[in-house]
Amino acid sequence: MKKSALWLAAATIATFPIAAQAGDSGWYLGGGGGLNLKPDATVGRINDEVGTELGWIGLARGGYDYGNGWRTELELGYRDNNVDDIDGVDGDGSTNNLDTMINVLYEFETGSMFRPYIGIGLGGSMVEYSGVSPVGGARVDDTDWVFGYQGIAGTNVEVTPNVAFFADYRYLATDEPDLHTSAGTEIEADEANHSVVVGFRYKWLSPKKAVEAPAPEIKRMAVEEPPPPAPAAVEEIPRNFIIFFDWDRDNITPEAQQILEEAAQYAKQAGVARIVLTGHADRSGSTKYNEGLSMRRVNNAMTNLIDLGIPGSSIAVFAKGETEPLVPTDDGVREPQNRRVEIVLE
Repeated sequence: MKKSALWLAAATIATFPIAAQAGDSGWYLGGGGGLNLKPDATVGRINDEVGTELGWIGLARGGYDYGNGWRTELELGYRDNNVDDIDGVDGDGSTNNLDTMINVLYEFETGSMFRPYIGIGLGGSMVEYSGVSPVGGARVDDTDWVFGYQGIAGTNVEVTPNVAFFADYRYLATDEPDLHTSAGTEIEADEANHSVVVGFRYKWLSPKKAVEAPAPEIKRMAVEEPPPPAPAAVEEIPRNFIIFFDWDRDNITPEAQQILEEAAQYAKQAGVARIVLTGHADRSGSTKYNEGLSMRRVNNAMTNLIDLGIPGSSIAVFAKGETEPLVPTDDGVREPQNRRVEIVLE
């Protein structure tokens, strides 16, 4: 990768709309490791070609997520590759890179737990040749700090609003380091690295109000019963039900199971042609995370009704996330009555 390609990548990233997504901002730390491939390097002034074995990479990073797709971070990385051969002859030693990079990344919102990203990094790299021989009939034990740059492409897998795992590809290149052999000959060496890294990230979310309201009693919402019907009239049945969920959970509780069983019984009794399920979440997470959480809740409720004998073709599902709270709250508030699925028999 030439420097011009890196600047083109930087310009491309800069054209992405900053308001493309809305999430949680905050500081984060992370780390990872993986494999590092170093292409054969031509040693200038001697023209030896140094081939290396597949090596490894480890890195640590910390930065800030602005909540709109953009992240900036400081990265410390170390790459190590043993020498395989020099000009086709078995060689000894290893080549190492200790890198300090400032990265700028853009993460794409997909509406799922997978968040692809691309980025660039600029900084410094300490290139070390340790016991590399034979180079021009001598040995190289030397280091040099040079300018480095990298391109990054990968994806985050967001497990919770705080914790994410990642996998990415990185191309790191540097200016040619100036090194010296044991015979005093000054040499230059090509430097490039292809790395595949997996790891994790932990993010501290920006402070929000986190007020836990009293837990409500599980209850069923029913339409107001009409006046007593004439003796020959059919008895009106409940058509509106609500089940509630624990914070950040989508599993059906025993209380909710009882209400689903009642709703299924009434639907069969009345010959209901359509059941509408609408999932909701409170405002304690990001907008996109709550959309997914409300969808998981409503899908679990639908699966339960199917198990109770309701045809799946007669069930319609909708996920509203945090957009239609039963109890209006500020952002970040954990409100139990907003963590719900509404069931309507039509």
